[in-house]
Amino acid sequence: PLETGADVLQQALMVAARGERPPVAPDEPETPAETRSAPRDPTVRPAVLTLTSGHGSPGRTTIAISLATALGAVAPTVLVDADMNGPTIAACLDANPTRNLYMLAHAEPLTTREWDHAIDQETQPLSPRSPHGVVLCGVPKADMRAKLAPQFFERLLAELRRRYQYVIVDVGADFLGADVGLHRLAISLAHEILMVITTDLVGLWHGRAALR
Repeated sequence: PLETGADVLQQALMVAARGERPPVAPDEPETPAETRSAPRDPTVRPAVLTLTSGHGSPGRTTIAISLATALGAVAPTVLVDADMNGPTIAACLDANPTRNLYMLAHAEPLTTREWDHAIDQETQPLSPRSPHGVVLCGVPKADMRAKLAPQFFERLLAELRRRYQYVIVDVGADFLGADVGLHRLAISLAHEILMVITTDLVGLWHGRAALR
């Protein structure tokens, strides 16, 4: 609430930082332990949030990880590294790079059951502080990019939307050329697009160039 005091707010932030459940207010009924997991809320439409940026290093991946971790603390969330030119999420999270988008595409799932199995095989836990968050690492080698056809990626996002409340997609800064079709596709399929830029003059210039 807006009238929350600074001491209560600070305590709540510290509890959240430790990945714990906030204390129950005196007038709030205690939630049974078996219902504290976060199933997908059927009343909330799944959202695809795509993060992009201009050239340089404005912190796009850092924000994508932070956003997915925060959302994954309360709702089923998947973070997808769809940067075809420089996937770095696996390195940032110390995740297993052999479980990735290419391996999921290589499985060639067709039915819903096959997609569920393939996604379970290739996703990994996002963070201990994000019990409902998982990550799908990017393509580790450049020669594997050709396996990721636009039809596969579009079906992948549809299947992820079926399973997760939030789909966070980290794409690169390039939108021109033969190897970045998935970047443009991820932008076109997003419900929300977050453009990450730095506030210095060069960063603003790169951001405007990306918008154009």
